[in-house]
Amino acid sequence: MRSFLRFALLALMLLVVALVSALTAMRFAIHTSEVVVPILVGKTPVEGRKLAEDNGLQMEVERRYYSPTTPEGKILSQLPPASTQVRRGWQVRVALSLG
Repeated sequence: MRSFLRFALLALMLLVVALVSALTAMRFAIHTSEVVVPILVGKTPVEGRKLAEDNGLQMEVERRYYSPTTPEGKILSQLPPASTQVRRGWQVRVALSLG
């Protein structure tokens, strides 16, 4: 009986340590590497890529559209939108204006 209690106590302590370790690791993995997406709309692809990289993000030109209001070669839209919090290294997809 006494050895069973020792075993149960040891198992409980190991479970608590594992749970605390898992919660701590999840917190660091999820929350500490978040960044805010900058405003890329209206910038050139070179400016947008530099701004994205300066914030720990990647930028990819995904589409090109004609726009009567946005000059040719400027970023027309972005996803995710500016001010969104995402994980570092996330990809920001943009559409360029064809004029």
